Amino acid sequence: MTYAADDFLLATKLIAQRAKDTDDIVALAARVGLCEADDLEALIRRFYADEGALEFIVDGNDVDREIKLGAEDAARLIKRRAGRTE
Repeated sequence: MTYAADDFLLATKLIAQRAKDTDDIVALAARVGLCEADDLEALIRRFYADEGALEFIVDGNDVDREIKLGAEDAARLIKRRAGRTE
């Protein structure tokens, strides 16, 4: 049986922006060693490079802004759960 890599799973959960994925996002981010918004955004873009698909996934016209805001929200969540504030 083949499993998806942790970095791909994290990117998928980040782009989905579902509340039920918060625990998974925190755990996966720790496993792959990411907690900064820029790194999370780069991870999303590594796996989701097609702009047309991204417009469909994030359901909006300003894909760049949505991805940036999603990555920033996730970074705050990860840091908060780790007991860090920045």
